[in-house]
Amino acid sequence: MARGISLTRDIQQRVFVPNRGDAFRLRVTAHDNELMPAEIFVYEQRVLDPYTAGTIDDFTHIASPIDLLLYPIGLPDPAQFPAFFRKAVVDFLVPGQTQAETAWQEIHDQVCLLVDALDALDMLVEVEVVRCGGDIEDSLSESESA
Repeated sequence: MARGISLTRDIQQRVFVPNRGDAFRLRVTAHDNELMPAEIFVYEQRVLDPYTAGTIDDFTHIASPIDLLLYPIGLPDPAQFPAFFRKAVVDFLVPGQTQAETAWQEIHDQVCLLVDALDALDMLVEVEVVRCGGDIEDSLSESESA
């Protein structure tokens, strides 16, 4: 079974009009994951208003292999600072369609790099074998004589 993940890109249906102050919405969902989690988008939860304890979740980056181990899924660990966590969806606004296309391409490229990095972690090469204690033959002969 090969490692992999699918990405679905959703964009708004309406016509974008440049120079009108519009924003362009882009949502990318990770799914159909094999041998890796779907939650590959890293967010940071920041305090929006210290008086109301309101927070906001900001997308920061595509997870690295170590991020997949460190950051929880769905909500940040209250004991961890900064408050990073992972989701399977990223949804944001950009000023125009060109920026949305650029963001989509960067997300796609970074996810492919993540898959390659995870694959590389599976390729181990034996470098050294060491033994602590007596030789194996000595241990076997002692147990047979006893």
